[in-house]
Amino acid sequence: MTARLLIVDDEALVREVLRLRLMHDGDYLCDEAASGREAIDLVKTNRYDLVITDMLMPDEDGLAIIQYLREQAPETHVFALSASANAQLLNQASQAGAERTFAKPFPLDDLADAVRDTLVIEPS
Repeated sequence: MTARLLIVDDEALVREVLRLRLMHDGDYLCDEAASGREAIDLVKTNRYDLVITDMLMPDEDGLAIIQYLREQAPETHVFALSASANAQLLNQASQAGAERTFAKPFPLDDLADAVRDTLVIEPS
């Protein structure tokens, strides 16, 4: 079964690195959003198994995305990312319903393992 993921970050390089790593690791379809508003628009029209969102972005931030998902798509898993200097944001993300948080920079293997464990998909 192919899992569908949404990667949300205002930095194109971060989105690309995460998408390539995750697609290499498993059978995932990965969509990308460059802003919180774009992510919410995508969630309105698509079902995602997992949304991985940065916390600080223009327009709607990661907290708004998490809150929207908890209200409108509670079955969707959510991971939050933020710079290690923003530990308070990651704590807020957890309180809002993010299942896992990652302080940037983080080992890509840690994220890939968490995705696989959360979606219960065997490594390829």
